[in-house]
Amino acid sequence: MLVLAFDTATDVATSALLRDGEVLGEGASLPRTLLEDIDALLNASRVEPADVDALVVGMGPGSFTSTRIGLAVARGLGLALGVPAAGVSTLDALAAARADAFPVIDARRREVFVPGPRVLEPDELITELRLPGGRDDVGSAYRAIEQPASGYSIAGVAAVIGAHDGSQWRFCSVGVTGVGEHPYRASAVEAVVTSGASIEDAAAHACDGVEVASDIHADREYRAHVATVQVRRALEAAIARLG
Repeated sequence: MLVLAFDTATDVATSALLRDGEVLGEGASLPRTLLEDIDALLNASRVEPADVDALVVGMGPGSFTSTRIGLAVARGLGLALGVPAAGVSTLDALAAARADAFPVIDARRREVFVPGPRVLEPDELITELRLPGGRDDVGSAYRAIEQPASGYSIAGVAAVIGAHDGSQWRFCSVGVTGVGEHPYRASAVEAVVTSGASIEDAAAHACDGVEVASDIHADREYRAHVATVQVRRALEAAIARLG
């Protein structure tokens, strides 16, 4: 059986051609040149596309856009050649290199993808959270927006506000995720809220002192705008839930 395998989940795209388990050729380059690499691989091995019997494609985890390139190519070639395609975990593929290998993939933002637990016992699953009731003069809310295609959270905001004395709020706490490299307290927002200014004015300080991230899910300007809107919405929702 002639198998064409490739993986584009990481910064380095790999491809290989195998006949009955024997490697006929392999290569590494960039995800965007995958089709060129496959063509070169077939030519170097003196194999026609119609000779391929099956496809294997890496399914990540890894870069969202790069992973989609590999999956789209596998889908297209599978339909064009009329051959089956199988997906494999990129982590499993890396671990297969040697018996004692522990695969690690860069997930950006100082995080990594590593193998997780395969199975959890029923009593290890969290199915319910119970929190103590809050004070009548304190309200809380959480608001977030996700990138529609990936479900990746662009900005999430948790807000707690309360104890209004008639002229200003005496207490405010705002936490923001997905905007900078790490979750952070929006101290500038809290200070403006408790100074007696409007919620809208306070929300304008959502990203003060933070290096706003820019990636495939949202550029820096859009993410900052989303953070501002979500801070305002979270504070307004928290106020609406007072009492």
